[in-house]
Amino acid sequence: MWGLAVAALLGVAAFAAHAYGAEQRQQVVDHGLRFPARVVATHKSRWADSSDVTYRVNGRVDQARLYGTWDGRLEIGTTITLYQDPDDPSRLVTADGYATDVSTMWPMPLTVFAGALALAAVSSWLSALRRRRWDAVTVDPEPEPEPDPDAVPRRRRGVVRRVDVVTRSVFAVLAAVMVVIVWLAPWDESLGLAVGMTVACMAVMYLLGMAHKIVVTPQSLAVFQRFRVHRVPRHLVEAVRLVDDGVLELSVRDAQVIHIPTGAASTWGAQLNGRPAQLRAANRLRRLLVAVPPVASDRRVTTSPRYVMIVLAVLIVAAFAATMTFLAATAN
Repeated sequence: MWGLAVAALLGVAAFAAHAYGAEQRQQVVDHGLRFPARVVATHKSRWADSSDVTYRVNGRVDQARLYGTWDGRLEIGTTITLYQDPDDPSRLVTADGYATDVSTMWPMPLTVFAGALALAAVSSWLSALRRRRWDAVTVDPEPEPEPDPDAVPRRRRGVVRRVDVVTRSVFAVLAAVMVVIVWLAPWDESLGLAVGMTVACMAVMYLLGMAHKIVVTPQSLAVFQRFRVHRVPRHLVEAVRLVDDGVLELSVRDAQVIHIPTGAASTWGAQLNGRPAQLRAANRLRRLLVAVPPVASDRRVTTSPRYVMIVLAVLIVAAFAATMTFLAATAN
């Protein structure tokens, strides 16, 4: 896990650079000479966006280039307030984080490198874990034998969640990136857009691999899929079988079988290992069917929409559409 360790060090370095720079700029704001300036130009580059400003001090007109921690481009034509370092007249800062020091933009590339390295390290770890898990399973594995009813403790309810490591890892990384951005960057329109897009991407990951689950109660077995839920009365459940890699088949009396995806292979492709996740889900489900005793019921198999998930999908589409519209309007 050396990659994650280095990524963590880069993240700490980014935070330290931001905190130190913010403290130094605040000192200049508290004790420096204050005067207005006008933004006359902006520059976009791969590593450091910047803005040119003109100002007048002691009867002399001068020009300076400002850098920002996250976005160094200010709106051309706006008037801002500059503060001049009394110990270094060439050093200028603003109260909201811009400065003439190039080091002002260091937290951004450090954070990007830390995130990229963390993704690479997690991907490598997941690949190694997948190989170990695959090696631990035979070519044609069988689930555990039916559990002994006398050896299984009784329960009132049980849940089998879909374990999609890829989706959960991406979700966690997006959440960490959002927390870092909100913590380090001053709030503005661009930050709000970035946070909104990050939340939308997290919602996509949730829909892809984290919204699926199986809930076992004495009355029914509920299979929650992405946009619908199947509720099967317990007395109609006949068997749980392993079919395609990463998929369970629930056999229901006098009804069509229900296919239940398990693991990352169901979303991201058969090249990812789905067999261990499939085995764990099958074994846990079979144990729950014994641990949660069924009760008599005259209900039938029903299928209903998951309205919350449908609304969430609509909001995701609306968020991406609004973002594209905003970016197109800004570009024009």
